[in-house]
Amino acid sequence: MLFRLRMSIEDAIKAYTDVAKRVFSEKKWPHQQGTFKASLLEDAILCIIELQLNVEKNEANGVPMLDEEGPKW
Repeated sequence: MLFRLRMSIEDAIKAYTDVAKRVFSEKKWPHQQGTFKASLLEDAILCIIELQLNVEKNEANGVPMLDEEGPKW
């Protein structure tokens, strides 16, 4: 969030807190694999991208998550 979306530390902490609340608020049924729903995490990440980059939801889905041209640390 800090580098790819160029968020401030305060904004990244707030966004992470919001993601955690959304993702971990709803658990799967015991017979399903995993504990939490991946779709909630995906939706939360897309919401952050929408807000930070000022794009529509359908555009946020196409934003590259990895900057191939960026620095390699």
